Amino acid sequence: MVNTTSKIGLGLLLGSILMIFLGIFSLSIALNNFDRSSDTVECDDFVDWGDGAGCESEGDWGLTSCCGGIILVLVGIGIGIGGIVGLFGGAISGDKKVIIIQNENPKK
Repeated sequence: MVNTTSKIGLGLLLGSILMIFLGIFSLSIALNNFDRSSDTVECDDFVDWGDGAGCESEGDWGLTSCCGGIILVLVGIGIGIGGIVGLFGGAISGDKKVIIIQNENPKK
């Protein structure tokens, strides 16, 4: 029988693996959005440095997906560390139980 700590650790570990895969998928979407946005850049022939470069593009360059993917990967790594600690903690402690005994008459 597997104790509760090991079950929670395994759940956290599986959740972290899912988060890391979703983060990597989001980063790949960001790279695709960056490629698409870089192809739609149109700049004026004459550049007025006082007003800016005069370039226009469509899309968000994949920044939203990139930031979200990085956050998902980092959170997934953190939860994965917690899951590994839970698995090892459950394996080491086994089915030991802690019993707290309370004295009604404390020492004076």
